[in-house]
Amino acid sequence: MSAILRLIKFFFILLVLALLGLLAFVATFDANNYKPQIIEQVENATGRTFAINGDINLSIFPWIGLKVEDVFLGNEKGFKAEQFAIIKQLDVKVNVLPLLKKEVEINTIRLHGLTVALEVAENKENNWSGLAQSEAKDKPENDEKKTSEPEATKAEETAVKGEASPLQALKVEGFEFVDATIHYNDRSSGMNATVSELNLTTSTISFDQWVEIEFGARIENNQPLIDTRLSLLTQLSFNKELTEINLKDLLFTIHAKANEFVKQDEQVEIKTDVHILMDEQRITLKQLQLSAMGTSTLAGVSISQFLSTPVILANIEVQPFNAREVAKRAGVDLPEMAKADALNHVALKTKLKLQGEELKLTEFDLELDSSRLSAWIHVLNITEQKLRYEIALDTLNVNDYLPPVAEVTATEKPVVAVEKDESQVSSESLTTGDEKIELPLELMRKLDIRGDFHVVALTVKDYQIEQLLMSVRANSGDINIKPLSMNMLQGQVVTAVNVNVQQAVPAYAMQLDVSQVQAGPVVNPFLQGVMGDKPLTMKGAVDMTMDIQTGGDSINQLKQASKGKIIVDMKETEVNGFDPAFYMRSSIAEYVSAKGFGSSKTIMGSYKPREVTVFDKIFSTVIVDNGVASTDDFLMDSKRVKVQAKGYADIVKSTLDVTSSIELPRSKTVAEKFFDAPVYVRVFGPFDALQFKLDKNRLKTSITGVLKNEAKVKMDAEKQRLKEQAKAKAEAEKQRAKEKARQELKKSTDKYQDKLKNKLKGLFN
Repeated sequence: MSAILRLIKFFFILLVLALLGLLAFVATFDANNYKPQIIEQVENATGRTFAINGDINLSIFPWIGLKVEDVFLGNEKGFKAEQFAIIKQLDVKVNVLPLLKKEVEINTIRLHGLTVALEVAENKENNWSGLAQSEAKDKPENDEKKTSEPEATKAEETAVKGEASPLQALKVEGFEFVDATIHYNDRSSGMNATVSELNLTTSTISFDQWVEIEFGARIENNQPLIDTRLSLLTQLSFNKELTEINLKDLLFTIHAKANEFVKQDEQVEIKTDVHILMDEQRITLKQLQLSAMGTSTLAGVSISQFLSTPVILANIEVQPFNAREVAKRAGVDLPEMAKADALNHVALKTKLKLQGEELKLTEFDLELDSSRLSAWIHVLNITEQKLRYEIALDTLNVNDYLPPVAEVTATEKPVVAVEKDESQVSSESLTTGDEKIELPLELMRKLDIRGDFHVVALTVKDYQIEQLLMSVRANSGDINIKPLSMNMLQGQVVTAVNVNVQQAVPAYAMQLDVSQVQAGPVVNPFLQGVMGDKPLTMKGAVDMTMDIQTGGDSINQLKQASKGKIIVDMKETEVNGFDPAFYMRSSIAEYVSAKGFGSSKTIMGSYKPREVTVFDKIFSTVIVDNGVASTDDFLMDSKRVKVQAKGYADIVKSTLDVTSSIELPRSKTVAEKFFDAPVYVRVFGPFDALQFKLDKNRLKTSITGVLKNEAKVKMDAEKQRLKEQAKAKAEAEKQRAKEKARQELKKSTDKYQDKLKNKLKGLFN
């Protein structure tokens, strides 16, 4: 027993001596004496100059601490900055005794005046890669041969398993990262950026205690030219196992001055509370509020499985804002619109789910002034363009968002277009039609889309469209819009469009079925100027079917390859501003007058042009083949006039050649027999410079025939008159001869009777 006591006493004496020796060492140790060795080791490791101009204060017990001031690490040769990094003060102390109980107690960590100069030379080499290479060279070869799991994988497993932290307690008096600056100079691109006034301070850091955090920085950049200040205020707490982390009252503010993008300084503010559960892999952002450029967005966000395939769920509400004011603040001058308060009310609500490449937007509700759009959108795979959607719009008046229509007063003169010199015409406008149509073929071949778009009522210009439905189906380069249907202009339009890019040359097809649609609003704009200053309009319902196919890489190829059929059928159609009968009469009268027949007044009579011609039927079948549209059955038929036409339009050359005939009902008077034969008019030439030519040869033939017939009729009548006159004269002569003979006979008879009477008288007397 006494031996054991003597042994304990011996070890106690040794321990006391060791402690006394340690205290003596700490008391007499001066790390500044080892500056040359420290500097030499750093310079050998980095290949750069290294300096410690301040004192090195090293403490070992009871606090292991290091305080160093004015540290300089030189820059790599060939770069402008003299120093790569500067530290004005680094101060850190760890209490030794609590470490024996797996407790960490650290004094305030101070890093003051850090300055780092990052540079990229014109040859794109940088001044920081060498440091990493030097560090890699210093690693033992055995480290390179390790095949242990990556640190990230270990961290994931630790988080998932919820393993406890080896620390039993943690106390850090605070953290002071003060007045740091990072310069970035890229001479290869001319970009310069500076992060200055970089500060991060905290209150005491400990498990399950709220830690106040304050962060701030200033970012200046020349490409683009911006000057941004960042600030962050929040309170942080975390448990001993580091499985639960909370940030409350988080306020992140960005104050940006970026005049290249926005005209005025703007502030973006984000407020939220953050709750992180590492063992459940879940992050929750509660009461998230984003304020920027006069808009306010409220959201609740949940992120799960963030260490594997994150799943993001969010309820998002963009509160009503004035889009015109937002655009103005963003430096965008929106054009003036017909409705003065257009875009004054915009709002959005939706639910969002994002998991890997899959995105879902449900309960999507967009308000645009008085219009409302509801939708669900499902992107099955963002990379592969797999999309499903259903979109419904109640009403929209597009005219409200078009430029206002200028009112022209009676005293104002219309603006006359000034012809431009050909030398001033941009070369971009001088297209030949052979330019290749650039389509995103690879993207189109990847599309996998199925969706419907409904509109209850839509107003565009003078068109009132109701019950619009556009169904899109796209798969492996075969894109179909079928149907595209709508009720408009008192009728219905149903269209089917196909674009097929599966082959090297894109193919197109279009089918159209128009039923009882009022043609006037569609056709009348194209009739302007046809009759000069006199307005020409049409009123009536049209039935039309069209089936056209084509293909090609350019406009000319599309025109050349076009094939199909178009059928137009109209009944009871009014044409205002053109009287074919008057045109026919005046054409004949002018020709007859020019030929000196002198019947023009008789032909025209008192006939005056009628403002309205009602056609009982307008019909045409158009065959399209290799870019040529031809017809041989064009008909405009009415009780007063009949117009027929045959010809073709060359779509490739943009030319027209059509011969039309104008025919009136059978005439009664001799003068009107001029109208028995049709008048033929040829319309030909380029689309933008059509010519109208009266077929005078046919007119001459028909008029000459009429005149010959009229002359023959007159001659035959005169012959008959003369014949009848001669016959009557001969009969009269015959009657006169008979009467004379009778008179002579009577006279001789009377004379004889008188003689006989005298003889008898003498006989009886």
